[in-house]
Amino acid sequence: MVVGVLTKKDILSDNFTQKATDYHFKKYNESIGKTSCFKTYISSDDCMYTYLEDVKTKTDLEDRITYLNGFINYANNIDYKFIRRYENFSFEFITSDGKNEKIYIYIDIDDNNKYVYRTYYKDGDKPHLYEAEDGKLETFINNYMEAKGIILN
Repeated sequence: MVVGVLTKKDILSDNFTQKATDYHFKKYNESIGKTSCFKTYISSDDCMYTYLEDVKTKTDLEDRITYLNGFINYANNIDYKFIRRYENFSFEFITSDGKNEKIYIYIDIDDNNKYVYRTYYKDGDKPHLYEAEDGKLETFINNYMEAKGIILN
């Protein structure tokens, strides 16, 4: 007996991905000794693992890049995919001259079934405005900072 047939319009969903993502963020953070949560959800005390501490100095920026690169390596060593596509990390640049710029860095899966960072900043007909030709997160962030006039101490 056939109960139903799934079509491209049908979407099956559950909370596995979110629970697994939170679990692995927590495990990664524990593995590097990070115990604090920088932001919680408004409706609960649950940690927003993808919100990172503000960047005020070059050292802060280096720490965020190390964290992001470390997490993607950790995630790629897990035997199953647990992050939903286009989950994103965010943090704000806070400069000494009072500028605040929020940046989003998205997680995607490449052709080799590995997690990678994508940086989808669209500006009219320039769909990947700050994209790094070498594919490195550091280059993307530097391109973004240069375009936005962000200077850190």
